[in-house]
Amino acid sequence: MTDRDIEAVYEAIATQIDKVGPANAELYLAKLALLLANEIGDHRRALKCVTDASASLTEDTAPGTADAGSHHRNPSTAGEQK
Repeated sequence: MTDRDIEAVYEAIATQIDKVGPANAELYLAKLALLLANEIGDHRRALKCVTDASASLTEDTAPGTADAGSHHRNPSTAGEQK
């Protein structure tokens, strides 16, 4: 995927999060993750993605903290799939 493709997917996810609202955001993301894991079709790769997704996240970057930004932040620091 190109950077433009990743940005398009990121924006689509952000739009859906806004649509489902804060009360359903976690459930939406969990469902999305499971659907994408099923699409990958390889549980080891899916588990690696689960771990990789949390690599740059810490308590001090959680929503509501000084370092946390909007969920519309540029995903360029996310791991890239080749």
